Amino acid sequence: MLLVVKKGHEFPFETIEDLAGKVLGVRRGSIYGDVFERGMRELLFTVNEDGNGVQRLKKLLLDRIDVALIGPGKSGLNWIINSDSMLQASRDEFVVLPVPFAVDPNYLGFAQAMNMKEFLAEFNLIIQQGHEDGTIQAIIGKYEEYTSRLMR
Repeated sequence: MLLVVKKGHEFPFETIEDLAGKVLGVRRGSIYGDVFERGMRELLFTVNEDGNGVQRLKKLLLDRIDVALIGPGKSGLNWIINSDSMLQASRDEFVVLPVPFAVDPNYLGFAQAMNMKEFLAEFNLIIQQGHEDGTIQAIIGKYEEYTSRLMR
């Protein structure tokens, strides 16, 4: 989950306390974890909800929010920007803070009764090798390029 700000409004982010006094744009109904919930309860920051990332980034451009929470990762941000001509024209106005708000890994799981331990071990090895040799990043790059062309 990325923290996206408007160019010139960057700030250091390491912990939830670094969001003190900020207005955060989030997706209506989303859950961002226990730390986020604590920050809301303690009124550390203000939450501004919307229906999608396009609305959130437009609010950021118009200074209606200080930070947009965007996911999943940079590919999610690029997808949102590429889906709207105003955001495309303003692409250089967005800055992703170096430390993400959260990392939410995905997992592949099976019921124990399916006895998939051998398959999962092989699957994990292939994924690890794909990260190490650049195959995974190449696939992500092709996906981003393809979706970018679709959204023009």
